[in-house]
Amino acid sequence: MYSGFQQAHMDIASHFAATLISLTNTCGTLTGIAVPIFAGWLLDRDPSVYSWRIIFFVTAGFYLMGTFAFGLFAKSEELPWNIDNRRRRDTMLLPRTSVYT
Repeated sequence: MYSGFQQAHMDIASHFAATLISLTNTCGTLTGIAVPIFAGWLLDRDPSVYSWRIIFFVTAGFYLMGTFAFGLFAKSEELPWNIDNRRRRDTMLLPRTSVYT
């Protein structure tokens, strides 16, 4: 389920999009590690349909929280530290080199 957050990295900081994507993917992977541990613990205690309902509602709750957080706080404005980096790179004087000289 992607709700546009992958494109948001390019919008807010195009020069650092790969770093930002790696950080958000790390957070997603950590939840992917924690959920099977939680489900295994819960199902060991009570292997019934009721435990599966709890797992479903906990998962649905996390998805809803993420959706609301993205909807409320996400912006597609370029961040100042990305603009400063571009300005710094554009104003650097690099020596002109040619392959033919």
